[in-house]
Amino acid sequence: MTIFNNLLFDNNRGVQLNGASGVSILSNTIADNDARGISIVASPNVVVRNNILQDNSNRNVDIDDSASVDSYDGDFNLIFSTQRNTDPEDTVAPSTIIGENDFFADALFLIPERGFYRLRAQSPAVDAGGNLDNSLLQALFTRSATETGAPDSPPVDLGYHFPATEE
Repeated sequence: MTIFNNLLFDNNRGVQLNGASGVSILSNTIADNDARGISIVASPNVVVRNNILQDNSNRNVDIDDSASVDSYDGDFNLIFSTQRNTDPEDTVAPSTIIGENDFFADALFLIPERGFYRLRAQSPAVDAGGNLDNSLLQALFTRSATETGAPDSPPVDLGYHFPATEE
């Protein structure tokens, strides 16, 4: 199963996996949820890439079992504080799952309090993505993550891509 290009906000959890295997969570914006951004329990071989995980109430990513931790593959994610915890590294548990290219910074959303999660031009999430399957990249390149509404181009932006408003 692939969870791709979603805007998940103002829920209890953005994504909750329990007993799933081989799930890919790719290019989503998961923000302002009441509990966790991504919760993984007894779910091995989960891939988490090119996401924005910001201001979820408790943790941005939380894995509850060692089998899921050992097979977790996460990278190229922007992770920022939670509503209860301003130390970004404490918003990911266990901290050993932090990917080599994950980084901690404010995504600089345009107007998140109104559900407008487009990225400002100076956002660190712009052009910060890693490799994805070519067909997924092509789908993102017809859409936009930024305030200009222009279609994305390589290197890919992180997070959810809205329908493009410019040709």
